[in-house]
Amino acid sequence: MKKILSGMFFRLIKGFEIWALLAMAIIGSLYLDYAQMYDEECLTLIHSDHTVDASTEDQQLYINAGNVKEYRFEGMGISSYDAFRKEAERLPDDVDKKISGTVNYLSDELRILFTVLGISHILPSALIILFIPLFFGRMFSDGTIKNLIACGHSKGQIYLSSLILTVMLDLIMLVINILAFVFWCFYYEWKPPVYLPVVILMLVCVVLVLFTISSISLAVLFISSKKTAVFVFGFVFVIFTSIQGNVFAITALKPIDTDKFIEYRTVISEHGWNAVEQRFDLSEFFIYEYYNGKDISPWGESELKPWLKNSITAVTYMDPAIISHITIMDSVYFSPYILARDGVMTVNIAVNVLWIVVSTSLGVLIFRKREVH
Repeated sequence: MKKILSGMFFRLIKGFEIWALLAMAIIGSLYLDYAQMYDEECLTLIHSDHTVDASTEDQQLYINAGNVKEYRFEGMGISSYDAFRKEAERLPDDVDKKISGTVNYLSDELRILFTVLGISHILPSALIILFIPLFFGRMFSDGTIKNLIACGHSKGQIYLSSLILTVMLDLIMLVINILAFVFWCFYYEWKPPVYLPVVILMLVCVVLVLFTISSISLAVLFISSKKTAVFVFGFVFVIFTSIQGNVFAITALKPIDTDKFIEYRTVISEHGWNAVEQRFDLSEFFIYEYYNGKDISPWGESELKPWLKNSITAVTYMDPAIISHITIMDSVYFSPYILARDGVMTVNIAVNVLWIVVSTSLGVLIFRKREVH
């Protein structure tokens, strides 16, 4: 395999594909991250002469470039751990007062951070789908694959070498994406709340989505030898992992119960959000809310037939990018902290590993049996 990989690297460096891939990854990553940040008040004020009137009934308050950092996470005097637990677990009263009882941009900062993380697989996925048929497809069309087989290399070695090269490129593009985000953080002088146990787990989910798309695209190419098949199948899969269609499935699982909703709102109005804790039920793919250990969730029983409900839940879990979807949804928002704490991210990791193992196994088995022309 070392000789195969060496030959692929030599061919890669001499070709145009890698340089085009890297250029598009750098430019695209910078643009996409900028598009998520350019109109965010908490960030852009630092380079603006604009002043925001954030006055309340109790005090006059004006935020501008000179004091905006005081109202960001970095100026609040709380830990990233507490920032991530907001509205998920009960916080100490002094911490809750800093978050809920003051003017701050913490919610916006968390939203920006997880939006950037949640979409970070989209550009690399699109680029790798272009790269695979161009680079490996050319190896089929010019006879390189046939020559490697004639030299005594097995089809399994050729396939796995191609997969290793693709995975390495995936990682390089993801690093470029992260560096682009770091660049904009320096530009906006922003220190986002980063609680590593959650952020690292989410990055693993994102990486595995990218690996899943790459492994499926590579399998399609080696099974069919058709570049067009990779383009079509790959982009359909990218679109599937980019849209938030799961929101419809999630909202269909649990309708609002009017009586329970009244009780829920009463608890919130009397005791505040900090009195409520949230827990994710893996069997139903839903979040329930508790006050002093009592379930006060405003959800009624699903009106769907059990088989349909279970099918929707299974399909939802099988979405490789479900974590990205439900952390950037507007209509249904699941806290990344809860998704990490209650095992949803772990399940998503297992699902992506399953996709990768199945697609790679099928690719190797079928490629071994088919004739290479």
